[in-house]
Amino acid sequence: ADIPDTYRALAIATAKRAEKRGVISAEKLSELLDTLKPDATENYR
Repeated sequence: ADIPDTYRALAIATAKRAEKRGVISAEKLSELLDTLKPDATENYR
């Protein structure tokens, strides 16, 4: 996925917020973070 870093950071923050609210499962959050590029999401875990 060729996503600009600002959008990636926003997507990650949004996904984590959704997981905290119970909108998505923890497994789904992990999947999304992996989809958003493992090498870039490592720093956010």
